[in-house]
Amino acid sequence: MAEPQAPSQGNENPPAPPQEPNAPEPNAEVALQPEGTPPSPTNEEQPGAVAPVVPAADGYQLGEGIDQNIGTVFNKLGMTQDQAAGVVMMDQARAKMGAEAQAKAGADHIKSWGDVSETNLNLARRGMDHFDPTGELKTMLNESGMGNNPRVIEMFFQFGNRMEEGGFLPSNVNTPPARATETAHMWYPEYSPGGTKQNG
Repeated sequence: MAEPQAPSQGNENPPAPPQEPNAPEPNAEVALQPEGTPPSPTNEEQPGAVAPVVPAADGYQLGEGIDQNIGTVFNKLGMTQDQAAGVVMMDQARAKMGAEAQAKAGADHIKSWGDVSETNLNLARRGMDHFDPTGELKTMLNESGMGNNPRVIEMFFQFGNRMEEGGFLPSNVNTPPARATETAHMWYPEYSPGGTKQNG
């Protein structure tokens, strides 16, 4: 028969409850994984990350008509071929939208002329031809899309209209008109004041 134990005085720690083998420590975080998930490999087992391939400045394939010098910028930024091609495509889309907007604005401006739209457009062409006999300006305006800008169209129309009305464009320089009598006196001094008419 076991001897009865003396009652606790309150200063003794209660005995720890028994723990199961391999049980986690109290307050320890436990990573839960779904059943059947293989354990994650250790750092030694993980393959190294593949570094992105950055072409040389002249190694980018950007398509026909693209300034290849931009490859220097792409190379300095560390862009891959796909990233560089994406930037070029985005810029082309932006330029296309801008050109379409300019074309619509130009067409609306010509339409606002009403019944004389064809006449005014021919005057604008005449004004352009007068100031651009080689066609270099026309080519530049067409390539940039600015040839459809309403201000450009209106400017050349004004040039052509002035030429149609007076055959010349007004100047900002104020020159006093020559008097016809001064010209006559230069060629016919005998008729000038104080001059004597010579008889044949």
